[in-house]
Amino acid sequence: MRTLGLSPLGRARRGIVWALVALPLAALVAAAADSAPTRAQLMQQEKIRVVKTMQWAVAKKVSPVVYFLALYKPLADANRSQHDDNVRMAARYAKSADETLAKDETKAKQLAEVSKLYTYYAKQNKRVWDAFTAKDSGAIMDAFGEIKKTEKRIESLSGRVCHREWFMPDEVGAISSAEGGTTTPPAAKPEQEAPK
Repeated sequence: MRTLGLSPLGRARRGIVWALVALPLAALVAAAADSAPTRAQLMQQEKIRVVKTMQWAVAKKVSPVVYFLALYKPLADANRSQHDDNVRMAARYAKSADETLAKDETKAKQLAEVSKLYTYYAKQNKRVWDAFTAKDSGAIMDAFGEIKKTEKRIESLSGRVCHREWFMPDEVGAISSAEGGTTTPPAAKPEQEAPK
């Protein structure tokens, strides 16, 4: 075995150097994992975003269409990106169903049903985006209702909890004054734009 010209002492030093580099790096990775926001923290951030958007709309006296766009754009964007994830999940479950068919027909049918549900979920994600572009809040809320039903059905069939990076309005709810909301909007600056 070739040692790249390092003596045993040189190899030992190299090992020590790598250990000194790897330990702090491992600590940084662990700290980053610990600092990832929880779902509850993300929900709180979304509540604050919704309240700030409402306050902004009242202070700026924006039209209902502008308010709608500011409020629903993050949800529409998240659904647009989740559409692709759900299409991939549907394909994955369809492939598993095909592979399982010879071994266990009942399990294959269950996996095929989950695949169909993910396909339907993706259609609802697209429906949210389409309703957003059409500025139709009723269609968005209908799609949200279908998404909730689909997620529950997926969870019951697969035993897998559906995860999404966004929250439906009824999940967020209204934020109370004790949680940081206010009933009076702050004074708006003339050049103020929609909150992000």
